[in-house]
Amino acid sequence: MHPVFVWSLLSVLLMLLPCTLLASMQFSSLAQQHADAPLISYDIKQDHKGYIWFASELDGLQRFDGYELSRWKTLTEQELQAGMANVNQLLIDSQKRIWVSTWGQGVTLLDDNLNILVRYHSKAAPALQLPSDRAQSFFEDQQQRVWIGTVEGLRYVQATDKNTLHQVELLQNLRVWQMTQSANGTLWLATSKGLYSLSEDLTQLQHKPLPPLADEDISLNPKEIRTLLMVEEGLWLGTQLGLFFFSFEAAQITHRYAAEFGVINTLFEPEPGQLWLGSGAGLFRIKTTEAQQLPPEHILQTADIRKFFKDQTGVIWVASRNRGIFK
Repeated sequence: MHPVFVWSLLSVLLMLLPCTLLASMQFSSLAQQHADAPLISYDIKQDHKGYIWFASELDGLQRFDGYELSRWKTLTEQELQAGMANVNQLLIDSQKRIWVSTWGQGVTLLDDNLNILVRYHSKAAPALQLPSDRAQSFFEDQQQRVWIGTVEGLRYVQATDKNTLHQVELLQNLRVWQMTQSANGTLWLATSKGLYSLSEDLTQLQHKPLPPLADEDISLNPKEIRTLLMVEEGLWLGTQLGLFFFSFEAAQITHRYAAEFGVINTLFEPEPGQLWLGSGAGLFRIKTTEAQQLPPEHILQTADIRKFFKDQTGVIWVASRNRGIFK
């Protein structure tokens, strides 16, 4: 066979290879490789040293070095007498500190040596007191304020003063599921009452409710937004009633996909034009650049997915509530 023809054939096959891999995307279970891997996980993060951290309901805070898993203490010895921490969210801030939220035991800030630096909870001293011990979200903004979302309200800590929690008076008792921030400083909040925008100086708040749907299930919360994802044109919004989109240009929310996904817990953009939805019914993959709305691809169909995470090497990890960790 002529060498030029062979090289041309190989070039075509190499160009097709990424498409083939994408179409046959598969995940492996960490629990099948490591018996002590978490079976119930809500979040995944990676620190500056390359360690992977898992938030687990049954195993607390776990660190993975690629070979072994180890547990790290997030409660005081006295608190541990009541049981292991039910860890659900993590944040590694710009100072490389690890923040750990729990469902029922407040929030822990670890120092550089991974020892407990500060405990924030409902029975702490007034300056460290959270409105609820059920904490469920973190966000560090451009001003290096670390935000803590609980089921009964939002608090934040200034970068220069870890020992004082602050409250935004405009956001009394609002349950915040997730936050993000625009380049202009505007904060965006996914809450139990819809989408809110908050000015950078925290003085102006605007509510942007979801549009009503004709066939709403009254057993669900039609106002609630559980997750959001910022892209160039606006915000993708995940709810119990399907997928919505808020356009920055039009300043309005439109309904994009019906509630076929189940409750949407997390959104992820692995590359431009592609959107992954993690829900109680698995992973759904959508091509957002298609002119015609195509049926989503359905993967990991029995997994209750809570978080996607891409590590420093490009590997995508998936945390699930019922089947542990995948990658």
